[in-house]
Amino acid sequence: RTLDRTMKGLEANLLSFTLWNYAAGNSNERGDLWNDEDLSLWSRDQQNGKTYRDDLNAGGRALAAAVRPYPMKTSGVPLKLSFDALSNERAFYYEFSSSSENDPKVAPTLIFIPRFQYPHGININVSDGSYEYDEVNQYISYVHDSGLNTHIVLISHKKTGALIVFAYEQVALVVSHK
Repeated sequence: RTLDRTMKGLEANLLSFTLWNYAAGNSNERGDLWNDEDLSLWSRDQQNGKTYRDDLNAGGRALAAAVRPYPMKTSGVPLKLSFDALSNERAFYYEFSSSSENDPKVAPTLIFIPRFQYPHGININVSDGSYEYDEVNQYISYVHDSGLNTHIVLISHKKTGALIVFAYEQVALVVSHK
């Protein structure tokens, strides 16, 4: 939960960041072996007899909070970003503005969608325009409607039956999954 709160704060403020904490000697008993911390994203104790060849995530810790969808490229200016890593919906919300200078056909918005968070597939909803989902490379290419200024992309877990409502200022997007 602590890592998720940190990540939410970074996303809410639209900050660019790199998260890296790897302590090769990390263990459940002794943590990172430094300053009584236990923040490593990997631990041999978490491998459960597997190697990275068996499971890419073997040994991973707090991956639900660390492995997140994010915009890789935006054809415009980011306005709002949120991801609820600890809910069943795994709701990802991204809003950005564009101007006539941004040609979405030349430079579409690309959003990384990690399979780790959505093992059963995703629901994709956009406020306008069109998108293509590249499941193998785990990203969405979104071409917004150049006649509009504000654009929204909403991703949620395919298996959810929840009603998700996002409303910010004058833009609202309601999605019902059954």
